[in-house]
Formats: sequence, structure tokens, C-alpha cells
Amino acid sequence: MSLNIGKVPAALPSITLDLDLDLFGNGLVVAVFSVLIAAFGLLIGLSAARIGYRRAALGGLLLAAIAGLLAPLIHNLPMLLLLRVAEGFGWVMVAVSMPVLMTASSARRDQALVLGIWGAFVPLGMVVALLYAPYLLSLAGWRGLWFFTGSLCLLAALLIIRPSANLRVPIGRRFNTREIRNVILRRITLSMAACFLVYSALYVTVTSFFPLVLIERHSTEVPTAAALGALIVIGNIFGNIASGWLIRRGASRYMLVYVAMLACGVLAFGVFLPQISLEWRVMSAALFTFCGGLVPGTLFASVPLVVAQAAHIGIVNGLIMQGAGNGQFFGPLLQTAIVERGGDWIWALLATTLFTLLGLLAARVFHQQGQQQMVLEK
Repeated sequence: MSLNIGKVPAALPSITLDLDLDLFGNGLVVAVFSVLIAAFGLLIGLSAARIGYRRAALGGLLLAAIAGLLAPLIHNLPMLLLLRVAEGFGWVMVAVSMPVLMTASSARRDQALVLGIWGAFVPLGMVVALLYAPYLLSLAGWRGLWFFTGSLCLLAALLIIRPSANLRVPIGRRFNTREIRNVILRRITLSMAACFLVYSALYVTVTSFFPLVLIERHSTEVPTAAALGALIVIGNIFGNIASGWLIRRGASRYMLVYVAMLACGVLAFGVFLPQISLEWRVMSAALFTFCGGLVPGTLFASVPLVVAQAAHIGIVNGLIMQGAGNGQFFGPLLQTAIVERGGDWIWALLATTLFTLLGLLAARVFHQQGQQQMVLEK
């Protein structure tokens, strides 16, 4: 599903020429995913719980598949945005539902590892899309890229139909307002959403602008800067996987979040300070994404432990995904405002330091409440 995020950066120049988009149109195509997650993550999580997580996962994949397969019919920006909205809703439905299916299909001792691997689905999808998108764009244009990605979503839906049929997952049910409020307004679930919000803000503010920093600080060629920007994302994949492995080996999930937040704050100095060599800047960024990856993997692995019943997992997933969407949306806005006012990338450290302090505060609440309220953890 995250191929639908990763395909956009590579395809944007082709879409711009084909549909005659201006800068605002480009921004809409890029931002629609973050806006959807920020605005509707919790609502989609509630809907997934209502219709049943298996149906929601399959429905999300099919919705994204249909959107991709319809791409050859698109000839203007409103129609393209409609497809992006469909892909976005499908993406969130899968994101909140698949952890439930994966938890049900794995032994309890392996769940942290499995959910840590699941946490890598966004960076992995982005890296894979960046690898195959240029080739498909040269063969079939952006519509062919959309059609191919939609076909993969359809294939994924077909592949999970039978294996998921006999899983013991919560069936669709209604939730009254009081029950929903009791789930989402607990301090531990709010602190997890806050951790995801701050992590997303940190991650996006560094990875989105890293190629620009290379170009301005080191006069790096644009293709080289873009390639290095894609390369550092790989560290995030390993960070997610490492979180599940470390928890399975007995590491404290709270300490992982503390360490990740603090490390990201420190490593951001290696990304934005002026007197840093190119090699150390790239290494700092790669370590930044690795340490950051500990956060989503840990939080996804913690969700089954903070809910009183499995039917609530998708609701909490929706809440933390909404936190992620808000971080992705507001983080870059704050950073660019600060940098523009300061006139140099060093001012970005003001934003990353603020996010780090907020992240450590959220991690502290997660720690305190988690020790009291993780109802299944022993």
C-alpha cells in the first residue's frame, strides 16, 4: 500500500507536464495523503472496527486497486485528486486493520517482532517505489505507474483472502459514545498518539529537506542529492525491525522510545549544522532514520497491550495514525517558517529541538501510564 506514497515524488514531474499543474497543484497531489490521515485517521479506525478488520483490510486494498486501475482515464487535476483520496482512504483502512490480522496470525511471543516488521511498511514501500518508478515512467508514463501499483494492491488482496479467512479476529460491532471515549481519552493512548505525532514531525522535517541541505551546503548535484535522500530512508526500515527484535529480547519498550527521541534530537545537529563534512552529514541522517524507526515499531507492538479487548486495536491504531498525519502536516510548516525567518538551515535545529523535548515528554507519559495500564503485559 505504501507504494502509493512512494510513487508520487518520482512521478510528479511527469504529472506536472501532462496535466499542466502549477506549484499549488503539485502541493495538493503530495499533501492529500497527510491531510486525510490527519483529519480522518480515528474515524477510519472506528469504521474498520465497525465493519470488521478483515473486511476493512480487503476493502482498503480493493479501493486502492480500483483507483490505480482507473488511472488511464484521468485527464485533469480534480480527477487525479479523486483517485488520491480513494488511495488515501484505502491506505488508512489497511494501516489500521492489518496489525490486527498480523497479531491474530502470530504466536504471542512473536507479536512484537511481527508488528515491528509491519512498522517498516511505509519506508519499505517508499524505497521500493523509488526503485521501480523511474523504469515504469519511461515505459508507460505516470498512468502506467498508477495502473501497475493498483494491480499490486489487487494482487495483495487476492493473496490474503484465504489465509485471513480462518483468523480469530474481532467481527464488526457497534461502539457507543462512552466506550469510544473511554478508549481514546486514556492517557496512555493519547501519549502514544503524541509520540507518533512528534516522531512524524521529526522524521519528515529531516528527510524531506535533507537533499536541499546537501545541495546548499555541499553543492551536491540534484540527482546525487535525491539518491542520498532515498538511501537514508533505508535506515528507517531496519529501525522498525530492530524495535520488534529488541522487545522480543526483553528490551523496555519505554526505553526504546526515550532513546529514539533523544538520539533523533542529537543527530539532527549533524544534519543541519554548517561545519559538517558530507560523509558525516549523510551518516547522521542515516542514523537519524534508524533511531527514528524504533518509535513506530515500538508503538505498533504496544497497541495490543494497552487495549482491554482486541476489538479496540483498530481504534487506537486510527488515533496514532491521526497523530502521525498531523506531525507530517504541521512539522514541515513550522520548520520552514522558522528557517525562512532565520535565513539559514541551522535554524531548523530550533524546530527539531522543540519536537525532541515534546517527544521526551510524551515518552515519559507513555512510560508512567504504561506501567499502570498495560492490561495484558506481564
